[in-house]
Amino acid sequence: MTRARICGALCALVVLLSMGHAEARERARPLAGQINVNAATPDELGLLPGIGSARAEAIVTRRQHRPFRRVEELRKIRGIGAKTYSRIRMYVTVEGKTTLRRADDPGPEPEPRRTL
Repeated sequence: MTRARICGALCALVVLLSMGHAEARERARPLAGQINVNAATPDELGLLPGIGSARAEAIVTRRQHRPFRRVEELRKIRGIGAKTYSRIRMYVTVEGKTTLRRADDPGPEPEPRRTL
């Protein structure tokens, strides 16, 4: 291989690795709030640590068949073992509103108060 090809290959490798690193940093940002696994979208489920698009779709498919009654039922989803479950447990619920967001995101603007 020529020196130019080796240099080009190394540059491409560095770019690919840095893109993966940026994605990992994004996913490592702390979370605040909870997510209702019976109502959340696949994108919202993807905020959970260790939950990618395939597992999010598996959760949606499972709840369409039968809604989750207990959070522990997530363990029945292929790919959600003890380790993943322990990382997401504090963020999931089976009822109520989904309020999960990145901790450093300001969230939605509060509605203005009406004065009489």
